Amino acid sequence: MRVAGRTKQKPSYGFRHVRTVMGGKADRVELHPHAAEVIRNVARRMLADPENVTPSSEAARLNREGELAPEDHLAVMYGRAARGRL
Repeated sequence: MRVAGRTKQKPSYGFRHVRTVMGGKADRVELHPHAAEVIRNVARRMLADPENVTPSSEAARLNREGELAPEDHLAVMYGRAARGRL
């Protein structure tokens, strides 16, 4: 579905829909540079020290650093205000 550009849902965190016509059908799906880097960093940290770095500790670290939650990231990406979700 993504390759064909026929997305039926919001993009997963780390991806964004690219449209040539505003409000039109998604032409393609590509990596979002910032969100993809956040995911890569979390994966690197967890794989480097799996006993001390857990998903919940990484979530807490991202919250402390002020990283947007996936829902807020999507809202900001599409021009809406973030709600401050954790």
